[in-house]
Amino acid sequence: MITAQLSSFSAAISETYNIEEPSTFWTCRPHFERLLGSGFLADLLSTQLGYCLSGQGEVIQAATGSSARVMLPSGVQIDILLLDPTVDDDKLLSYPSHVLMGFASASDDARLVLERYRHVEPYRNDVFDGRAMLEKQPDQVLRPMDVSEVSAGWEVFRLRSVDRPIPLVLLQSKPFLDFAWQYDPGTLMPMQAICPNSSAYRLFYTTKLLGEVTGRGNIESLLRISEYKSHFVRWSALQALFAVDAEAGRARLAGAVDDPHPRIRGAAKKALARLG
Repeated sequence: MITAQLSSFSAAISETYNIEEPSTFWTCRPHFERLLGSGFLADLLSTQLGYCLSGQGEVIQAATGSSARVMLPSGVQIDILLLDPTVDDDKLLSYPSHVLMGFASASDDARLVLERYRHVEPYRNDVFDGRAMLEKQPDQVLRPMDVSEVSAGWEVFRLRSVDRPIPLVLLQSKPFLDFAWQYDPGTLMPMQAICPNSSAYRLFYTTKLLGEVTGRGNIESLLRISEYKSHFVRWSALQALFAVDAEAGRARLAGAVDDPHPRIRGAAKKALARLG
């Protein structure tokens, strides 16, 4: 369930945004600007309260103490972050999706400063590269109704200089990169990868379990999963396949030497060399 305003917004951006073509997400900007000025947030929260109290369902699909998320039929999601001036944002994270962000405020002098960074050189999102450091860019000051654009993977931001509570609205495209990366704020070097795809994580843990609960009836499923788009899922499925059926696992391992991911290619070659 979503509100009438969000339903109209979702229908409008569906006219130009194609989830299979990430660059078309930027056509959502004028619709997002109008949404910010429409008072949709008050309507959303009022509707959410009414639904919760009546047991009819929910508009907000996920929430923490300082954020809420709404998924729209057009394939985008809206995150609402309540920024607290007493809490520092010390995380430096990339996004696996394109982002538009802004806020509406009853006070015209409200300000939000974004620390902005971008990658110095091109890099592969699904491969750890210790040389893929960030480069500081000029800070950006957001005022009420201003909209900032952040490109998936390449651009990174950190929220700074909030002098009052601000409900920041983030509109995100459908994720099209495998990982979000966390960076060291001091060195600007990558620290760890975070997979935003819950389906990939479920498959990963399922294959791990299948490796322990052996049964030949799982071979076909594991073979299919060993071709999944996320490399860590493919490798987990291959390991489980070995546990279920060593012959089938070895045959699939031979094909993995041509895997598109360098870590899997290298691991497959080493494993085959050990097997002889």
